[in-house]
Amino acid sequence: METPDISSRQSENRLKHGANVVRCLAILLLIGYGIKRVAEAPDIAGLLEQSVVPEPRVETIGAQLELVDYRLDLHQVGNRVHAAFTLANNGDRQVRDPVIACELFDRFGERRGVDRWEIYDTVPTRSEESYLLEKQSYVSHLVDPAAVTCRIVDVHGPARPLVVHDTRQPHH
Repeated sequence: METPDISSRQSENRLKHGANVVRCLAILLLIGYGIKRVAEAPDIAGLLEQSVVPEPRVETIGAQLELVDYRLDLHQVGNRVHAAFTLANNGDRQVRDPVIACELFDRFGERRGVDRWEIYDTVPTRSEESYLLEKQSYVSHLVDPAAVTCRIVDVHGPARPLVVHDTRQPHH
């Protein structure tokens, strides 16, 4: 006959064993989910960047800066991505360094990647400017976008006017 002390220890051991089994199953499920996410991700940027949300600065610029046209060409040989953007500045102030995010969607409408482009230039007032950019980036063979959606997600604000003081003339 078992003593109450031994049976309580066996009961505790069974509970600990059951809890360990549940923990192991939970860990295996999380690992499986993580492997699935990595396997489905077209690239590392798409895996880490979950959403494309414009910065509040973009809302303040509003209708002043407009993305008129865009085109992305993915070249899987050499991992080159070519982008062409046309921006229109309809305002009275220059805008510096616009950032554009492009989302790639497959034929089923599922997002397959995100790419960000920063145009290191000042867009002059009341003008339309075109920019051709190229960068080397990992392009998965799974990325065969049926649709590309691009939008301005950040700007570094209106360019401040440059004030030059002439030191040759005395100030009155």
